[in-house]
Amino acid sequence: TDLTKLQLDEWAHKLIRQYNMSRKQYYNTTMIMRQLLEYAVDREIIDVNPFSRVKPDSKLFRKVPKKSSETQVFSKSEEEALEEAAWKDFHNRVHHVRQLVPLAILFMFYTGVRISEVCTLRYDDIEGEEIHIQRMFLDYEHRVVNRTKSDAGDRYVYIPVKARKII
Repeated sequence: TDLTKLQLDEWAHKLIRQYNMSRKQYYNTTMIMRQLLEYAVDREIIDVNPFSRVKPDSKLFRKVPKKSSETQVFSKSEEEALEEAAWKDFHNRVHHVRQLVPLAILFMFYTGVRISEVCTLRYDDIEGEEIHIQRMFLDYEHRVVNRTKSDAGDRYVYIPVKARKII
């Protein structure tokens, strides 16, 4: 109850400097403190979360170099090996319980949809050569919700020929 915004601000900036933190490291490290104070608000121990007003100086964050595109995409040979392995697993019924897993992996690979989205697709989501992405599966709640994870939200995704073969 005695923590002030100034104390938290000084603590946060000291953390960033002392450990040369990236933005992600900072937010991961301070999450417990932020959530603890939010819980204190919920329990009516304090009226306002003082950490919500702490705005770290973005110039202090260690810059994280962007990974090279070569490490972020599959090479042609890797792509072909993945496709071959997935089709082989599907035809050989490697996954006895979830037989469509190899096809789901390929469909995600071809279209870029997330696993939480591919799990909720329906035939009536297909509109011509596009698929309407409008739902996602929340694994931790074991339910489908009528929204998507990203800011892009509801969107239409082109279905390449290889993905149409899967459908």
